[in-house]
Amino acid sequence: MKSPIYCGLCLLVVSMANFGCLPKPDPSMDPKSAVLDPSKVHPVTSSMTSNADVKKGLDVSGWELTDTKGAKKALKNFLGGKPGFIYFIQRDCPCCVDARPFISQIIDAANGSIITLGLINGSVQEAEKWQHVNEFKADTMLIDPKEEATKAFKVETGVALVILNAEGVIDRIYPGYCQTWLDQAKADLERLTQSKFAKTDFSQAPKEPTSGCYYEWASQGSTAPKRSD
Repeated sequence: MKSPIYCGLCLLVVSMANFGCLPKPDPSMDPKSAVLDPSKVHPVTSSMTSNADVKKGLDVSGWELTDTKGAKKALKNFLGGKPGFIYFIQRDCPCCVDARPFISQIIDAANGSIITLGLINGSVQEAEKWQHVNEFKADTMLIDPKEEATKAFKVETGVALVILNAEGVIDRIYPGYCQTWLDQAKADLERLTQSKFAKTDFSQAPKEPTSGCYYEWASQGSTAPKRSD
């Protein structure tokens, strides 16, 4: 027979759950929370594409970024003489979780010929947890808690990809992802490495360019871009 104290505790837990008092896991830390409903997908705006075009060809090799060990180094030192890309992660964005498997396909297909950097607007602990929970195979996780680097790149939302050549010059920026852009990003990296990557399959990615949730600096009171239809 259960004691009155045990039964009382059970009742309290059930009541708290019903009224939403129990803490819920951050959606960006739960791979099962990925946004799959097309009606909830965030579009890529004209502002995002124009910002991406402006930054193409910009030498960012000397821009200083901070890793999870607290080391602040020039971007070129993280690249180590290899081409690569930065995957932009908005810490509260389930869209970044949704896109991660496709980014990982590119990493695996490159077989060590590129450097992958994950840039998150969070703390060391948040960066390490995001990488671990989502099994993200970045060579280095970079932290940007004040969104200074994110703003400098003019990246408005999570899920963006910045392709870099071995010298640290921006080759291209993809302000979101879709089947075509993932194929193009892979082709960009093959060109920069002068190699042929392994086969990938992006058929489950969105067909239309899709962004993520806004960073605070670009939000203007909204959490994410809205569909116009």
